[in-house]
Amino acid sequence: MGRKIKRFLLLTAVSCFLFGNLTIFAADTPFVEVPQNKIEVFSSSDGNSNVNLLSSPSLSACVVGLKIANDGLYITFDTTATQTANEIGVKNVVLQEKTWYGWKDMPISNYCTYNSDVYSGDIVYTLATKGTTYRVKCTHYAKFGSTELTLDNTSSELKYN
Repeated sequence: MGRKIKRFLLLTAVSCFLFGNLTIFAADTPFVEVPQNKIEVFSSSDGNSNVNLLSSPSLSACVVGLKIANDGLYITFDTTATQTANEIGVKNVVLQEKTWYGWKDMPISNYCTYNSDVYSGDIVYTLATKGTTYRVKCTHYAKFGSTELTLDNTSSELKYN
């Protein structure tokens, strides 16, 4: 009998803890909001000025597109960063062809530009086979000094007719 009472009390205590009202009070310190796009300009010793954003750099808009062109598949890439990158673009670009056993990879070159916050590019794959389904996979990237940011992306599937 003592064991059943102990279990009952334990379950009651746990239930009260989980389902009871819990009041949390916030601290009285004021909240200070720092804008993400604040810019500081420092003068260097050689007379050039370096612009440094206080927020961390990031990839803001990355798109890979696939559509039908007159002479094949039209593939587009757009990589955008929140700051000017030393190098920005797409790498590990693979056109994939759907087969009965999975996806067949057809590697494509890497593409980039330097000292920019945006990379936009497009290519046309002229060896597409009618009635076959394709998609594109890539890695968007931006290098900021020794830091490299990446984002993997896959286009939607498209049947080439």
